Parts: sequence; structure tokens; C-alpha cells
Amino acid sequence: MQDSLTPTDAEFLDPIIEFPSGERFERIQAITDFRRDDSLGEARILFLCRRVQGQVTGEVTGEANGKLETEDEEKFVLKVKVQVPSLQPNGIKTPLSGPRAQTQAEINALRLFVTTSQRNVPHLIATKTEPQTEKGLFPGGYVAYVVMTLMPGLNLMDLKFWSQSDQVKEEIRGAFIVLLKEIWRVGFAPYDCALRNILWEAETKTCSIVDFEHYEPAKDPVNMHITHEMQRWGVVQKPPAPSWHHAWMEGH
Repeated sequence: MQDSLTPTDAEFLDPIIEFPSGERFERIQAITDFRRDDSLGEARILFLCRRVQGQVTGEVTGEANGKLETEDEEKFVLKVKVQVPSLQPNGIKTPLSGPRAQTQAEINALRLFVTTSQRNVPHLIATKTEPQTEKGLFPGGYVAYVVMTLMPGLNLMDLKFWSQSDQVKEEIRGAFIVLLKEIWRVGFAPYDCALRNILWEAETKTCSIVDFEHYEPAKDPVNMHITHEMQRWGVVQKPPAPSWHHAWMEGH
């Protein structure tokens, strides 16, 4: 069962998040809905954010025209996961110390992308998990923050990939498969394969892949079945199934 909250429900989050590294990031605006997944007892939302001045133990260092001064205007993505009370009869009703394994899996991937200097994927900037306060959606339950680099361009759903010219689609496919092979070489084979997780910036012809909560150990990219992978991700159409039974089997 899934239900949607609203960004207003996330107002219990501090406008400036302090991390163990001493860095502070200011939430600028929500870029997704506040989505609730009752099967997990969890809600998530993504924000644009920016790094701000100030030490963890001190005050924000300045104001300009009523706005917080920032060290730079570089934007980042802040992913927030919040434990919420389960509405299911057998759901979790007690606070947990942290989110499911997928969150740590993504952190591990983003951290490795930093150490390997992998291009065109998010890099980990900062992360922490802490209990919600009394004003939270589930006091004592976890709230997990992950700050990562912001990838350029639009995702292929918003870009209306299948409405693009054949030339543009081929450019995107070529850049995508090169990048996917690089990610496989690092050791990750993502399986949340969807157009929403592929970004394209037309001006620089830059393809990026995001969302690394779900992956499996990758095989040697030399053995990659390129057409199959592009079909899985939705940038190449699958041929019609010979029968309804084959179509059903492919979807299960």
C-alpha cells in the first residue's frame, strides 16, 4: 500500500542540516513528492540543497538581503528517508534506528564512485541518520539524510525520450551504453532500470545514471548483451511477444 504525503508534512525537518563532518546544507526546495510506502513504513523526499557557511557549534555566519549567505551556488541533492507509522495490521509499530539495507547500499555505491572518480553518476557528499524529534512523523523513528552531487539535464521520462528525433535517441543510446559499461566495470549492475533514472543534458550531450539503491554484482561488461540491457532500461523497444504466455513470463 502506498500513499502520498505533501511537502508540508516534511516541515519538521530542520532548514539547515548539520553533518558529522562539520558541513551544513540548506534545503532550498522539494523536487519530488513526499512519497509514503507503507509496506516499508517509510516516506522519502528529495530536495535541492546548497552548502552554507558556519561551524557545527557556531551560528550561521551572515545574512544578505534577508537570505543566508552561501559558500557557493553549487546545488546538491538531499535525499531524506523518514520512518512513518505503518498502517498495516502486522506493520512495524516501534521506532527503528535506521532505514532498510537499500539506503546503505546506495551510500556504499556513491562512496565508491568518489574513490574511483567515476564520471556521470552521483558522488556522496555527506550522510547521517538520527532519531526524529517529538515534532517528527514518528518520534524516535529514524530520519536518514544523504547529500549527493546533482546531475545535469532531464530524466528521459520528462524529456519525452520516445518523442525525440531518431538522431537524438541514437546519441542518447550511444552515451548511455558507454556509461553503463563503465559502471559495470566498477562492480555495479543496477536493476531499477527505468527512463526516470537516465538523465540527458542536450547542450553538452552528457548522459548520467542515478538511483543506486538496487544493484547486483556486475559481470564483465565485455559479456554485456547490449540490446537486452537497452530494452531493460527502456531506450530500445522490445519485440512483440509471440504469445500472451511469453508476455506474461517476461513480466514475472
